Amino acid sequence: MTKIVKDYRRNPENIKALYLAIVFLILGGLGCLKYIVPDIIAWTQSIGCEQTTGYVKYSEQYDYYSGRYRKASNHTVTFDTIVEYTIDDQTYTQTVYTGTNYFNMGESVKVYYKKGNPENAVTDIAMKRTPTFTSVFMFGLGAALLILYLLPFKIVDD
Repeated sequence: MTKIVKDYRRNPENIKALYLAIVFLILGGLGCLKYIVPDIIAWTQSIGCEQTTGYVKYSEQYDYYSGRYRKASNHTVTFDTIVEYTIDDQTYTQTVYTGTNYFNMGESVKVYYKKGNPENAVTDIAMKRTPTFTSVFMFGLGAALLILYLLPFKIVDD
């Protein structure tokens, strides 16, 4: 009794799944990197810095509508948060793009600064941006498709 083993990874139709996985990985990965890279840059700038506490002075809301018609499904709300902090009796303000994250007025914020250049400080809210659900979903779907493609599925016929 001989067994015939068929490897379905070499099937041309399954190559399309590989291409689809790569597309999802690239698009989802770029969407995630849009948020993760600035967070990493802000984190590296905060290493070895002095720390103080600042407070949210104001959160400015921006409404964006995509598409031709102003429908609720095309509506996106983003925020710029203005942080105020004091170093050596001098008050500084900094505007931080926080995406869809809203911060209440008076909320405390950690501020990292260098003694020689306190106006170019980094806040901890600049390090808390999160990727959109769509980006994470696309990246996860691409990773799942790639794993399914690489697993050695074989059917044994008797």
